[in-house]
Amino acid sequence: MSPSPPGQRNRALLDALLSTRPPHPDNGALIALADTLEAQGYLFSGWTIDGPGVQVRFHGTENTVAGSLLELRAAARGLAAGDSTAWHALVLQDGASRGPTPPPSSESFP
Repeated sequence: MSPSPPGQRNRALLDALLSTRPPHPDNGALIALADTLEAQGYLFSGWTIDGPGVQVRFHGTENTVAGSLLELRAAARGLAAGDSTAWHALVLQDGASRGPTPPPSSESFP
């Protein structure tokens, strides 16, 4: 994969992940959330399978934003409704974990 232009890295990686899942009406809002996170300094860093769901991580310089696609969709709907801080509920301190330990087969992006 060739490098994405600045400001589109999250979009390209999240779009690639979403292409492996069934279509969902909130996917456009998720892409907008990914753009917002990148503008705030959070880069898509990977995803893991968690039972039937997917856990997604975005790393910033001091914190991590992490959540299931369901949680990310809720934050994306809030963002689309005008709540610019809707994603803040998904911020973890680095070193904290959300959910089970990722299996060794998890995807990770540099």
